[in-house]
Amino acid sequence: MDFVLKAILSLVKIKGDKQLRYILGALMCISVVFVFTSTTVFAYQKQGGNLTFYPLRHMIFLGLSWLAAAFISKLSTKLFNRFALFICLIGIGLAWITPFCGVELNGATRWLEIGGIAFQPSEIAKIALIFFVAKVLSIHKKEPSKAFWPIVIATAFTVVPIIIANLSTALLIMSTVLGLMIIGSIPAKKITALGLVLLCAGIAYLYLLPQEYQMGRTSTWKGRVERFIGLEDDPVEDTGKNFQAEQARLAVAHSGLLGTGFGMSYVKNFLPMAYSDFIFSTILEECGAWGGVIVILVFLWLLVRAIQVAQRCDSAFEIYLILGLAIIICLQAFINMAVGVGLIPVTGQTLPLISMGGTSNVIVGGVMGVMLSISAHNMPKEKVKETPKAKQETIHSEFVSDDITNDDDEEENIEFSESRDN
Repeated sequence: MDFVLKAILSLVKIKGDKQLRYILGALMCISVVFVFTSTTVFAYQKQGGNLTFYPLRHMIFLGLSWLAAAFISKLSTKLFNRFALFICLIGIGLAWITPFCGVELNGATRWLEIGGIAFQPSEIAKIALIFFVAKVLSIHKKEPSKAFWPIVIATAFTVVPIIIANLSTALLIMSTVLGLMIIGSIPAKKITALGLVLLCAGIAYLYLLPQEYQMGRTSTWKGRVERFIGLEDDPVEDTGKNFQAEQARLAVAHSGLLGTGFGMSYVKNFLPMAYSDFIFSTILEECGAWGGVIVILVFLWLLVRAIQVAQRCDSAFEIYLILGLAIIICLQAFINMAVGVGLIPVTGQTLPLISMGGTSNVIVGGVMGVMLSISAHNMPKEKVKETPKAKQETIHSEFVSDDITNDDDEEENIEFSESRDN
């Protein structure tokens, strides 16, 4: 029985920085509470009023996320460095398979089903690309300009199949890679030129290319941006296409300083995706501004702690990898929260480890495991505290050594005096 308990404890025990472990636990605790409160209506619609169905299923996936973090935290960072290119190729391959073999949902082919398990390959591809970028930047750390084109080419191969169905994820990937390129000291002229080319290409595609040559979801992107720009002049009753954003704004308006209380949200009864894309709106309505501030601070804590861990890393690859992973998680979180309060157009990005999800949360748990592994590999050496017995033995050894030294000195003095007399 003791052996079984030890095996279980070793399986779920996470190595690495304590603060990163606290952050992982805090996000999971917040998630359990608000997935429960935000899925009540959904449970009545889909599960006959079984209010525990979705929270229990979500807790199972959070448990798998914890196991993924625990397992990966025990791996050596040398493995990440060695297989970075292989990981990137897997991510790119899955991204390219999806448009042709994926499952269509809500007008977009984002999901891939293998062995009865459905997942979004873009979630894997965006993380896999960071491994490659960190690898290339570490190889060319003395001449960063040489890393520019390998990174641009790999990013293009990753983003092109994703942008067809998920523009927001493609922009998230490009923004993270851009941040890593800046951190990696790639010349600003190249980064600026690349940004201008992409901006001009995007504008030309949206407004100059004939509509019959544009991709299927282009009209959706343009519509979201245009409705966001003219939000006050486009009432919901005219088209009904701005319903999500309007309901999220109502949730924020109801929040106040302290909120309506746990489970007392009114807008969640009408807000689509209140448990995933718009879970931050639910948090604000039920907990008020303080609840929103706490969630923001947890993600800021994650970013700051990743920077602190990076400062004590000896390997350039580890520095770029942990910073890239922290940036993409936090950037996705801030995009989700910005959508929830109406600061940017609707994107469809979830709140990492808080929104209800399956494989996406397991992947984020694995990402946290990589960060924990890096922190474990670069843990500061702790001073060993001496026990009273050890101190006594040390003092005794010093006393004995002093006595031996003094005796030797006396013998040398006697010999010296005798030789002088003779």
